[in-house]
Amino acid sequence: MKNILVPTDFSKQAEIAINAAVKIAKQHNAVIHIMHSIKSLGDIVQLDSFASGDFASTTVSTDQILRLIELKTEEAEQNLAAIKKHCETENINVITHSKQQPVEVAINQIVAENKIDLIVMGSHGASGVSEMLMGSNAQKVVRHAKCPVLTIKNEFKGNWNNIVYASSFDEDEVNNNIPKAGNLAKWFEAQLNFLCVNTPSYFEDSETTLEKMKMACKLFPDAQKHIYNDFSVEDGILAFSNLYKMDAIIITTHGYKALRRLLNNNIVEHLVNHCNLPIISINLDRD
Repeated sequence: MKNILVPTDFSKQAEIAINAAVKIAKQHNAVIHIMHSIKSLGDIVQLDSFASGDFASTTVSTDQILRLIELKTEEAEQNLAAIKKHCETENINVITHSKQQPVEVAINQIVAENKIDLIVMGSHGASGVSEMLMGSNAQKVVRHAKCPVLTIKNEFKGNWNNIVYASSFDEDEVNNNIPKAGNLAKWFEAQLNFLCVNTPSYFEDSETTLEKMKMACKLFPDAQKHIYNDFSVEDGILAFSNLYKMDAIIITTHGYKALRRLLNNNIVEHLVNHCNLPIISINLDRD
């Protein structure tokens, strides 16, 4: 792991993500890229109107727009410089990026240009008015990112003992997805736990599931195998993770055949929204 990207809106959740990135960067001697993005000129004007309480104002002159852009850019660059200075006290190499694009577009551009290995972001953005501009973008990033995304809600402890990877363990999953998940577990030096969640709608006998898991364990012999029954995949992942004290969850945006595959994006987004554990998502459409 050489390059880590942290999108920030300068909120508390973004600060938690930056602190996590610093700890990960120390472990891997990685560079941290910190990015702030303003979606569009219209968003800048709208944000300023809401912040001032002037909801009736619909006409903004060119000079006012240019001045607003200048002020917002200066403010962002000052905040980025302060974050960079703080991170460098931890002997971390930091590169800052200020963008005027939709967040997911700016992220994918930086990922491609800088060979980003991991995106780290808080699962909630700024509150109140500023949420209109730079609020909770985790779902969009998870859906479109070109590299793994770690979403985090609480302070990162610096190490994980157990990571769970939820899968159906079908042949294409074993061949294409599990190597990516296993390598992530190796990055974090954590015990890899394979999990298949059985639900009433997609039930499979344990013998069949365990046989498929054996194929995955040929790639990662030290992985632990688990089957858990629940009413939905996402609830099963959450319940298992709490019961067995997992430190983080890895899940791919595709990992279930037929209807499960169609639902899998919703599973990831449900976990991002409702789970307090760190979630590492892999968007398999990125290739």
